[in-house]
Amino acid sequence: MNAKHYEWNNHEDTYEEALRRRLISLEKENDILRSDLRELTKVFYKLLEGKNVTKFSDEFVQKVQNFYKEGKKQKKASNDKVFTIEDVVEKFGILPNQVKRILYIRKNGK
Repeated sequence: MNAKHYEWNNHEDTYEEALRRRLISLEKENDILRSDLRELTKVFYKLLEGKNVTKFSDEFVQKVQNFYKEGKKQKKASNDKVFTIEDVVEKFGILPNQVKRILYIRKNGK
């Protein structure tokens, strides 16, 4: 018998194999990045533990929450543009993230 007829066609050079290898390497890289993000998040919150974040008085928080609730009701009734957090930012001169914290976190009693 001729030896050439029994040679094994090497699949290592196929596109599918190259794609499989690339996928495996990207999965490993993704796992490393997720692990890094998890560790960075832990460190971030550890650093924040001792820091003073901006604190607002209960009266101010109530004023912002009431303004937002009334604005939402008023805009729905008059079919005006959508009332957003940006409207609260403009009215009270605070940052969007501070408004979000006041509206969503403080209302849950945290």
